[in-house]
Amino acid sequence: MAEREGGSGMDPGPRRIVPAGDESAQAVGDAPAPRIGRRAVAVVVVAALVVASGWWLDALGANPPAAGVAGPPTGVWFCPHGGAKGWKAWVVVTNPSRAPSSVRVTSFDASGSSRASTFSVAGERQVYRSIPAGTTEASTEVEYFGGWVGATTVVQTPGGALAAGRCQSAPHPQWYLPDVSTAPGRTTYLVVMNPFDTNAEFDVAFRTEKRTVRPGPLTPLVVRPGRSAAIKVNSYVLGGPQEATVSAEVNPIIGRVIPGAFGTAGSSLRSEEAQPEASASELIPAAGYGSAGFLQIENPTTRDARITVTQLGPTSRRTVATAAATTVSAGRAMTVPLTGFPDGSIEVTSRGGVPVAAAVRLEGPTADEATVGAAGPPGPTWLVPAATPPDGGTEVVVLMNPGKVAVPVQLRLIGAGGVLGEPTASVPAGRTFILPLSAQFGAVPTSVVVVAARGGIVAGAVATTSDGNGFAATTGVPIPEKSAPR
Repeated sequence: MAEREGGSGMDPGPRRIVPAGDESAQAVGDAPAPRIGRRAVAVVVVAALVVASGWWLDALGANPPAAGVAGPPTGVWFCPHGGAKGWKAWVVVTNPSRAPSSVRVTSFDASGSSRASTFSVAGERQVYRSIPAGTTEASTEVEYFGGWVGATTVVQTPGGALAAGRCQSAPHPQWYLPDVSTAPGRTTYLVVMNPFDTNAEFDVAFRTEKRTVRPGPLTPLVVRPGRSAAIKVNSYVLGGPQEATVSAEVNPIIGRVIPGAFGTAGSSLRSEEAQPEASASELIPAAGYGSAGFLQIENPTTRDARITVTQLGPTSRRTVATAAATTVSAGRAMTVPLTGFPDGSIEVTSRGGVPVAAAVRLEGPTADEATVGAAGPPGPTWLVPAATPPDGGTEVVVLMNPGKVAVPVQLRLIGAGGVLGEPTASVPAGRTFILPLSAQFGAVPTSVVVVAARGGIVAGAVATTSDGNGFAATTGVPIPEKSAPR
């Protein structure tokens, strides 16, 4: 994890040297949430106890059960999706197993939480549920009891722009969001939810090609229990000359939070899932674009990262940027344009093991955009949830194989009424395989279970609305080994 400026409030002690160009910034707009003073020594002790005891719990909610308790699987998904007046949103819950699961959905905003609904999801079924999305800080928690389920959110503006994003299964000690652009005409919000029963305190750092900004009003920020907050990134950092990129790092200090982001540009909408870790190898399954694509890379470390960017298409691959020519400076971010290579997934490799975070912004058939973050390491079993509104649209499953041998896969298509089909395919080595669902199975919302016969892949989805105006993309959800379909 990247180093942070230290300090307890009473006795700051030695501080690390901040590279030239780094700055602290005051808000130029509204402050998003209450702020408290710098931590006292006693608070630091409490923070240490929280970190030691809470980070690596399985995050089954505010009060996880004791270890070793027998019973059916239980778990929780956290979905900081955001919204605005007049927007619609749905949570898509998919049960890939044959065992039924009970699901409870809770909504959060700045005023608190409200119990939305409890329902059952039968085995091998997909369920849409409407959720509130009338405020920028709107967030949703999905608890399940019984068979393992995956959860994603779909958000739509009154004008028809679309966004989709997978939810998070656990809190983490740091989060990265490489694409929180504030370029002219763009507005981005961080959405930070605290569904737990104690106060959460965290710091935020923004990075561009030229500087790191640590806003005073966000150092620290407090979100009360059972609430969520929205941070307008434009209020704290605007891109200057030679600054095409704005990225964010969220560092919890006390308690636990789950962040996400959404952005608008004219009539377009995009959402971004926060990434819980940086890595020397980032894999982003992507498709459905050709005219424009932009790769955002964030380097949260104190070492320069020399990177290679490779696009893996359906029939060929190409190197976009090489380590010999491309360096992301320590504590900085950068953008790599991607053009002229349609339907290419992205592999980012950092020489020397320097970890980075990466996301790609895609442009759909019209003006609508989508941001897709790194999917994680290759795995054998994935759930790719539907990413269209409930009335359906065009869906494409994207399977990326970064390995050196072909990977045979079995797919199980799941809709509201059960299994729609079970096609097979082979994902060639170093390529991206694209399965257009709607062309073969109709324009109904469809989730897909992907099981690799050997080796590993990463999975994602691209979707457009029935009228072609809305465009969304997201990564799949790895299915835990103990819950993988047999």
